[in-house]
Amino acid sequence: MERAAELGGFYAAHGLWFIAEGEPLVPLLGQDTPVQGQDILRFRGDDPEQAVARACAHLDANPHGVERAILVHDGQFESDGGTAEALIAMVRCYREPRSTLVIALPYRRAQPGQDFGLLRPRVLGWEGEPRPNWHALMGAFFRGFQMHTAAAQVWAENEGEP
Repeated sequence: MERAAELGGFYAAHGLWFIAEGEPLVPLLGQDTPVQGQDILRFRGDDPEQAVARACAHLDANPHGVERAILVHDGQFESDGGTAEALIAMVRCYREPRSTLVIALPYRRAQPGQDFGLLRPRVLGWEGEPRPNWHALMGAFFRGFQMHTAAAQVWAENEGEP
């Protein structure tokens, strides 16, 4: 699962980079296979909710038989202060033991007079092997994030901004 978490960090960084630039994020699904390597699928559509639903169905079906996949989409999550905008990353490892990690990366869109801002990621869910090594998983996620140098710079410049 650590390799999947690392890829999840990279693809989450890629999605966050789009949002930080003010671009809409088309749901994306990064995949990793030992034979074909990495590739990325984008789920376009007029209705963002339907595009996310199609991407979730693809993640669940795993039609290409990949070992790891990461779905990244723009969304929301419930926080102590109410609903917050966030990039949602669903990290799936299909190999035994099959597991899924869901992480929210809360952000504030740039608006006139207000810069783009990021808050620390929040773990929203875990399914799989009991008692994951959270330190190792989140360390892998952040290593992957740092591999996307443009997004890592955005994070360094904006982290902690409410």
